[in-house]
Amino acid sequence: MHFKLSLLIATLFCCHTFLRAQEKENLISLSMKDASLKEILKEIEKQSPYSFVYNESINLSTKKSISLKNKLLESALLLIFDGTNIEWKISGNHILLQQAAKTFTISGYVMDQKTKETLIGSSIYSPNIRKGTVSNNYGFYSISLPAGEINLKASYVGYSMNEIHFILTKDTVINLSMTTSAMLQEVIVETNKGILSNIENTQLGAINLTAKTINAVPTIFGETDLIKVLQQTPGVSAGTDGLSGLYVRGGNRDENLYLLDGNPLYDVNHVFGIFSTFNPDAIKNMEFYKGSFPARYGGRLSSVVDVRTKDGDMQEYHGTATIGLIASKAQVEGPIIKDKASFNVSFRRTYLDVFTTPYFWIMNRKNKALGEKHSAGYHFYDLNAKLNYKFSDKSRIYLNIYGGEDALK
Repeated sequence: MHFKLSLLIATLFCCHTFLRAQEKENLISLSMKDASLKEILKEIEKQSPYSFVYNESINLSTKKSISLKNKLLESALLLIFDGTNIEWKISGNHILLQQAAKTFTISGYVMDQKTKETLIGSSIYSPNIRKGTVSNNYGFYSISLPAGEINLKASYVGYSMNEIHFILTKDTVINLSMTTSAMLQEVIVETNKGILSNIENTQLGAINLTAKTINAVPTIFGETDLIKVLQQTPGVSAGTDGLSGLYVRGGNRDENLYLLDGNPLYDVNHVFGIFSTFNPDAIKNMEFYKGSFPARYGGRLSSVVDVRTKDGDMQEYHGTATIGLIASKAQVEGPIIKDKASFNVSFRRTYLDVFTTPYFWIMNRKNKALGEKHSAGYHFYDLNAKLNYKFSDKSRIYLNIYGGEDALK
């Protein structure tokens, strides 16, 4: 028993002595003023068992003033190479140096080639670097890539892929234009039985809808309604049939955040909730978050409905007009200054009061002798207007106007 205890103590003493000696070998003390990196590295080689291995193309002529006392080798290297583009790695008794790759930022807008309307949520990907990003709510993208030959691809649903090749040598602004395409290539989804594939998504419970998708969904009285479309998605309940309420995964209808071009709307209903205030002719894109929505959407518990309106065609004037059973709509857009400024105006109005006015006029003429006069009517309207001015490839300004009213007399 005494022999085993003595052996354990001796082993621990030897390990402690070895570790102390190894730690002492890794301690660096330097006091050098305006010395080149090459001179500093030679001094480190004298004080440690390590040698530096590097390519002659690495610039070690940079002057630095260093004052270190009993610093660990790793801490000393961090201070010495701070502010340089040199990376280091310890391998055995060698310290490997290499030039850090320079990275530059590519940024710009993704837009429709014909109308210059920005495209929200388009994908930008570099297959040779295996890095990508998506355009934000203003159609703007930004991605940092290493210098050298770059292959950049942009894709968006309903558009042909845009691919460009170039040499990246500095921060670059590239605006990507997309052309519409009615042809979709065949998509084959395959899986191997028994193999579990990990599917990762940075945003759960998010739905992205374009104006084309919203208008394709049939709704009551033929009037397309954004809220009615959302009510048909999984996890959403309408509450009372025919009304524009959203009850998302057990939440209440007042726990939803509604945004129109980033501005909160506190009441989104017409006719006591039968229709919503979102005019489909003005909508460009809508993002619906049913859970785990980003932190920038604070203040609500159930969901976020983020609606973005059209910026306006920067090339030519055009519009639409629709006459429905209970409402008529008109939309017009075009350039104020070509490739510089544009506008988009949408207006919607119901005309129940127009139909009731002749009825009450006839009734009042019949009851004129009795001295009675009756009048009643109801209508609502929505006005969306947006001005878009482009200062440069990196800066824009938007002016958004919304007006709406429910009039009951």
